[in-house]
Amino acid sequence: MIIEQVPVLPRSPAAVVASIQGRAIALLDRLLRREGRAPVRVTPPEPTTEYRGADAELLRLQQEILALALDALGTAPFPDDEVAVVPDP
Repeated sequence: MIIEQVPVLPRSPAAVVASIQGRAIALLDRLLRREGRAPVRVTPPEPTTEYRGADAELLRLQQEILALALDALGTAPFPDDEVAVVPDP
């Protein structure tokens, strides 16, 4: 039996957001590595919060990564016969 500990959320609001976005990124990464695809294209909403302070750049980068991962999740993979094979030199 596998027991997974639930991590405690950080105390600062910026750290909470970074933690949640980080977990979402990890989940999307696992889905994409398993060639998971969404049946419909998912478009993330425009960010409504402008972060300031020491963590602003981290939070902005995480939002960008989430948007790119969601875009990739909604993109169909190439069929096997359409994948370009580059011969060895």
